[in-house]
Amino acid sequence: MVGQNMICKTMKIKNNVGLHARPVSVIAAEAQKYCSEISLKHGCDAVSAKSSVKLLSLCVGAGHTVELICDGPDEKIAMEQLTKVFEHINEEN
Repeated sequence: MVGQNMICKTMKIKNNVGLHARPVSVIAAEAQKYCSEISLKHGCDAVSAKSSVKLLSLCVGAGHTVELICDGPDEKIAMEQLTKVFEHINEEN
């Protein structure tokens, strides 16, 4: 459960294939480095960003918008680093 001091960022998935196995494994590996709760929300569904399987279950395709939510003691650095991961994913074609 996320608290009131959480930070959120909305991002559009701009690559041609969306969030498939390779990008979600990179996202999960980065998210696991932090103590904060880190979630990815797509539509009405939100899952832990620390689980590749849960991320895949969101079925995020090209052009979809997601919300990254970080809540905890290292939320700022987690958001900063995960934003870089998403930027890299969006550069892939």
